[in-house]
Amino acid sequence: MIKATALSLTVAAVALAAIAPTAQAQSNRYGFTCKQVDGANYVTVLEARPDLLSGDVQAYNVSIPAYQPGENSTPVIVWSQNLDSAYPGGSYQAPSRCLSVSARLTNLGLAMRVQDYAGMQAIAEMARPGLVNSAGVVAAGPINVRSVLFTLTPENLPKPSTIQFQNALTGVGGPDLPEALMPPIQQ
Repeated sequence: MIKATALSLTVAAVALAAIAPTAQAQSNRYGFTCKQVDGANYVTVLEARPDLLSGDVQAYNVSIPAYQPGENSTPVIVWSQNLDSAYPGGSYQAPSRCLSVSARLTNLGLAMRVQDYAGMQAIAEMARPGLVNSAGVVAAGPINVRSVLFTLTPENLPKPSTIQFQNALTGVGGPDLPEALMPPIQQ
């Protein structure tokens, strides 16, 4: 009876260890954050997001933190331009574009159960260039209104911008990559 109890305790401990998140997994959960570079520019950054595990996620922060370059943060999109819109304000402002796209990308990662930086490559693989309502877009999967990740400024062509986005998420770069395809996307 004692051997059976010891065995069941060992099995229970192994099962709990398998489902309990490790400290490393907690520190490696990645998501997207909007940060301010200066007074007019904002950047969507891929970085470690411990708040995604704690449940204390606020997608639309009232204040946008300042961007500090570091080895654990990858700029994906620089937001500096406003886009025309039919909304009463008349344009999508750079900070609101940054916040909404950062939240949209993070939510996509959560829906895909992305756990770490390497998992973000799955989002890169889904990215497709296209046109929706006559605007260039980068979409996740089939090109339609519901799959749009972000709308591009008129001077950004969908295909090169999609490649820049994919390169930012996969860490591709270097001297052999043409400058036009190097991340981050300038929006």
